[in-house]
Amino acid sequence: MGMLHNPERNPDRKLYTYDKFRDYYDTNQLLSVLTPLFESGVLNNAAFKAIKEGNSFLEVYELIHRNQEYSDLIVAQTGILPDKPGQTIDPLDIFALPDDGRYSAVFVDGAKSWYGTQRFMAQTLEHTSGGCFHIFQDYGAHTCFWIPVFLELMKDHFKLVANVDHTYVFLQRNDLSEKDVVNVFPDSPLDLTRGDFREIFQNLYRQALETDNTYTLLNYQLQHAAALSYIGHLDEARDKIADLLKTPHALKYQAWIMRALQTPTYTPEGSINLS
Repeated sequence: MGMLHNPERNPDRKLYTYDKFRDYYDTNQLLSVLTPLFESGVLNNAAFKAIKEGNSFLEVYELIHRNQEYSDLIVAQTGILPDKPGQTIDPLDIFALPDDGRYSAVFVDGAKSWYGTQRFMAQTLEHTSGGCFHIFQDYGAHTCFWIPVFLELMKDHFKLVANVDHTYVFLQRNDLSEKDVVNVFPDSPLDLTRGDFREIFQNLYRQALETDNTYTLLNYQLQHAAALSYIGHLDEARDKIADLLKTPHALKYQAWIMRALQTPTYTPEGSINLS
């Protein structure tokens, strides 16, 4: 809607959205949620069949958004990110931007793994320039510690300009390439040491304290523990999270801390459990 009503928008500009569009929801639960849309006629039998037989909701997405005043602005495509090196993905489904694509803003709500984040940013930065805004939905999510780690390792190239809850907006300072990403952000958290993560998060702690932002500080503390758990320091991660229950600035978020104390993060093989 913002694009639609922007008087300065180039009429040729589009919103390109990429998603798996399948295989990460319960089929029957999704059909139950969508019942009112089937009953009202917004969704049809073809959409029902796509969900039930093909486990896909791309058709649902297209039917919901068609005939809206903004419909012509949206280009929806399947784009799947690998969660680890060597993962097999159908070439027709893998996330791939067109060679001539150029983007002025990037909204990221699918950086659900370390390697997926590396692959997404390595490819996307080949198609953006200095002045592009990167909006990270899960920057403050305690499980997704790789997002603030990436931006801290790339801090000379990105400037934080705004945040609301867990969503943080960064301005890209200069042109970058895939090589710039892989030179500083390895394939796995296991390629970094406990000391590496300590230095990264000490810098992030300092930034949060300088702005008196205890909410962000708590995010970083939980993410630091998540990183430690990922590389095998489970006892240290558990102690770091448990200590937050004694910290005044964190008590408001006790339920959130307790969730992290049970499952601080996950790997491509599944959740890490501290309980």
